[in-house]
Amino acid sequence: MATLEENLLYPLILLLVGGVISFVLGTWLTNRWQNNKKKLDIKVELMLKIDETINRQISKSLSISLGSILKKTLPTQEEQNTEVENIKNWYFLEAKGIQSKLSTYFPETELGRRWDYYARTLNGYVSACYVYLVEEDKQNAVKPHLDRIIEYIKSTGNKKYEEDGLLGRITSNFNTDEMVGDLTAVFWVEAENIQRDIMKTPIKIF
Repeated sequence: MATLEENLLYPLILLLVGGVISFVLGTWLTNRWQNNKKKLDIKVELMLKIDETINRQISKSLSISLGSILKKTLPTQEEQNTEVENIKNWYFLEAKGIQSKLSTYFPETELGRRWDYYARTLNGYVSACYVYLVEEDKQNAVKPHLDRIIEYIKSTGNKKYEEDGLLGRITSNFNTDEMVGDLTAVFWVEAENIQRDIMKTPIKIF
């Protein structure tokens, strides 16, 4: 017949084993939850940063285009140099910072490259708006930027841009009075496509 100690030993072992399992499982679930929350926080932070960064350049393009439409007095050469430097800095400081994060968190995807191509094209659009404002031979000044914008739009594979005549309108004549609405819409649509893919792509954190 089992002794009292033996009768108590088995439940005690079960209690200890259960406690260990609960501790290990609880720790694992907590860590997993914290890990998933961190991943979501990083993605949300990226979304907000991308929105803020794009908004800044879109607003700049609208402001420049408004100057062209209203035929405001041209900026001085010093002001032009400052504006050109600001446009460059947006790409090299802000956009490149986002690309670095995308390449770090999504190393086995094309998200970093896609964003960089998008940002270079958006910056080219802002530059096109600016040279259209300040240069006398507007179409020739805009052409190098316009060629890259058209190339980017075609690379998206979005047939709608061709079907609604957007590419034809851009190719025939760049005019900020008419193009600003069309191209602003393009840049927002493509930004949303990149953001959507960021949210659904697994993130790598260390």
